Amino acid sequence: MEDSQDFMISEALERVDGDLEMLGELMGMLAEEVPVRIKEMREAVEKGDPSVLEHAAHSLKSAFGNLGAMTASGVCLELEKRGRTKVIGDASPLLDDLETAYNRFQSLSTEYLAEQS
Repeated sequence: MEDSQDFMISEALERVDGDLEMLGELMGMLAEEVPVRIKEMREAVEKGDPSVLEHAAHSLKSAFGNLGAMTASGVCLELEKRGRTKVIGDASPLLDDLETAYNRFQSLSTEYLAEQS
């Protein structure tokens, strides 16, 4: 499997010093956090709360970036910017994009880890 913006394997492996077990654990932790944060962000958009959107997006942006999910991290950056500038009315489609990017990352990373075992 090659690097892609959806899953930069080389970046993820560098972050964990090549430790596949640790990579799997971090991906498991992310899998628990993503639905919670996306729900938070959807509620923030519905309620018009830009600070919650900004905080949740920032948190996921860093987690995705550390695991090589560059597409998802980029979408989070856009959501974070919307929260920071308090222009969140058009953020719902970005949340859909985030879910799509995360699903691609999850599929690719799961496939990669299965190939390595």
